[in-house]
Amino acid sequence: MNKILPVIWISLLLFSCERYTPGTCEALKLSGSNRVQLEKVLQHYSSPADSLKLQAALFLIENMPGHYTLRGDKIDLFRQAIDQDTTCSYYYKKLYEITLDHFITEDKNVRHEEDVEHITADFLIRHIDASFDLAREQKLLDILPFDLFLEHVLPYRFEHERLDLWRDSLQVIFEEKPTGVFSLNFSKLQSYFKLKGDKKYHPDAICNLLKQNPFGDCYFIAYNAMLERRSLGIPVIVDCIPFYSNRNGYHYWCTDPPLVFKESTMPNAFDRRTAKVYRHTYTRNPFLTPDKGEFIPEFFQNPFQQDVTSLYCHTVDIKIKGNITRPTPHAYLCVFNDLQWKPIVSGEVIHGEAEFKQMAKNIVYLPVYYEANGEIVPFNYPFILDTKGNIKFLVPDKANNISLHLERKNPDLMNYLSYHVKNLRGTIVEGSDNNRFSRVDTVFILDETNKLYYEITNLHPDKRYKWYRVKGQPKSFLAELYFINSKNEILLGQTDSLKRPAIDGNPLTNIHLHEDLVIHFDSAVNVKKLVCLPRSDGNGIYPDNVYELFYFEQNGWQSLGIQEGNKFYLEYENVPGNALYWLRNLTTGVEERIFSCIENQVIFW
Repeated sequence: MNKILPVIWISLLLFSCERYTPGTCEALKLSGSNRVQLEKVLQHYSSPADSLKLQAALFLIENMPGHYTLRGDKIDLFRQAIDQDTTCSYYYKKLYEITLDHFITEDKNVRHEEDVEHITADFLIRHIDASFDLAREQKLLDILPFDLFLEHVLPYRFEHERLDLWRDSLQVIFEEKPTGVFSLNFSKLQSYFKLKGDKKYHPDAICNLLKQNPFGDCYFIAYNAMLERRSLGIPVIVDCIPFYSNRNGYHYWCTDPPLVFKESTMPNAFDRRTAKVYRHTYTRNPFLTPDKGEFIPEFFQNPFQQDVTSLYCHTVDIKIKGNITRPTPHAYLCVFNDLQWKPIVSGEVIHGEAEFKQMAKNIVYLPVYYEANGEIVPFNYPFILDTKGNIKFLVPDKANNISLHLERKNPDLMNYLSYHVKNLRGTIVEGSDNNRFSRVDTVFILDETNKLYYEITNLHPDKRYKWYRVKGQPKSFLAELYFINSKNEILLGQTDSLKRPAIDGNPLTNIHLHEDLVIHFDSAVNVKKLVCLPRSDGNGIYPDNVYELFYFEQNGWQSLGIQEGNKFYLEYENVPGNALYWLRNLTTGVEERIFSCIENQVIFW
C-alpha cells in the first residue's frame, strides 16, 4: 500500500499538468507548498460559465514566476512610516508603495517574496472577480481584445509592492456611460469615470522620507497615471528609455495599448534620442540566464520587459565583429550616459560575431562583452550607426592629426542658449564718469554672433570709465559679464546685491534684464573687451575651470592634456583624427557629451 500511494500521487500530478501549458506547469512546480493555493483558483473557475476567468487565472499563474514583493531593512522601514501617515489617502499610500523600489538604494538584507510561493487563492479570486466586474460594467470586453485585457487591465501588481486588494479600496464612480467611438482613445475614458474618495496627500511627508522629491520624476508620474487608469479599468502601458543616447538620464511614460493605431510617440522626450525603448509587462518575455562563469547585468535578467523600439524608431539589425578574447555567448551595445558606457541591448555571439536586433539609428554605440568579474571589455571601436543604417567605426587616425577648437562640453539642447543669445542682441552698454550718467558713451553693442555668448571689443578703447550701465531688455536674461583689460585680466566690479548674479563668476546664476544694470569700479578702468554670457546651462568654457580632453582607443579613454578655460574656449593641437572625443570639466558639472569632428565641425552624440 505504501508503494502504491506515491505512484498514484505522481500520476495525478502528471495528469493535472496535461491540462495546462508548459508555462503554467512550470509555475505550479515552482510554487512548492503554495501549489494548493494556485490549484484552488483553477478549480474555482472550472465551470464552463467561468471560461474567461479561467483563462485569466491561467494567464496570471503562468506568468507569475519572477513577480515578487521586495523586502529589505530600509524599504520595510519606509513602508512602516507610510502606513502610519495620517495625512495621506490610500491612493497615494499605494502609489508610494509601488514606486519605493525606484528611489531606495543600498538596502540591507534584501530578499524576494516570490508570488508563486506566497499568493493566496482568496486574494487571486477576489482580484479576478473585481477586474471582470469592472470591465463588464464599462462594456470594455465588448471592444478590447481579450489578450490586451489580460496584459493591460488584469494584473494584480505594478512593481515590487506588497500585495493588497487595491481594486476594492479604489472603487470607481461612473459619472456617465461612455458611448460611440470612445474606445479609439482610452485616455478619454477618464472623463467618464473617477475614483471614489479624495486623493489627498502631503508632499513634504514623502519628500522628507526619501530625502528627494519624487513628484517631478517621470517614473513616479508614469506609475501615478498607471495606477489611476488601471484602477478605473482603463488599459494602460508604461514604456521606458533606460538610458538616453544623447544626454544623461532616463524617461518613463504612460501610453495606450495599440488597439487601432500602430504609430507611437514619446511624450515629453523632446530632443532626447534613444537607442532602445522597453515596455513593462506582466507577461514573461525571453531573457538572459548566465552560463557557468558568465556575468550578465541585472537589467537583462528581467523577464518583464519587452523591446518595442521598432514601434517608436526606424531600426535596423546589425552584426559586429571584433576581438572577443574569451568564449562568451552574449555581447552588448552601450550608449554613453551619466559619464559612462551603459549597456542597452544584448546580442548573441556566434563565431566571434555579435548580432543586435532593432537598433535605433543616428547613435554612437560601443560594442562590449563582460568578464566573469563584471568588468566591461570593448571588443571593437565605438561606431556611428547613421540614418541610412551604415556603420562607421571611429578609429583614431594618428597619421592625420587635427586641431580642435572647443567652446562647449555639452550640446545646446533644444536651442536653449541660442534663444537667450538672440534675446540679448542689440543690448547697449554705456560708460560714464559719474553715477548719474549725465555724460555717457556707448562702449559696447551686443551685435551678431556665431557663438553661444557675446565677445565684443570696446568702441572707445582709449577711454576709461568708472561707471558702466547695461540697458534693460524686457525679454533678456543675463548670466555673466566679464570686463577684460588689455592684459586679458578680468576686472572685478560691484553692483546692487540683487544684481550680483550678473558678475559673480557663476554661469548658472542669472538676472532678468528687465531694467538697467549698473556696475561700477573703485576707479576708472580701461576695458578692452566685454564677454557676455546669456542665461546658461553651465556647460561652456569658463575662467578658473580646468578641463581635460580624451579620445577613445579600443582599450579605453586616453588623455590629450589638461587646460584652463581662461579664454572661454580651448585649443587642442595634434589630436588624432576620426576619433570619438570627450571633454571633461575637472572643476564642476556632470553634463558632458561625447563628440566627433567632421570637417572641423564638432558633432555631439
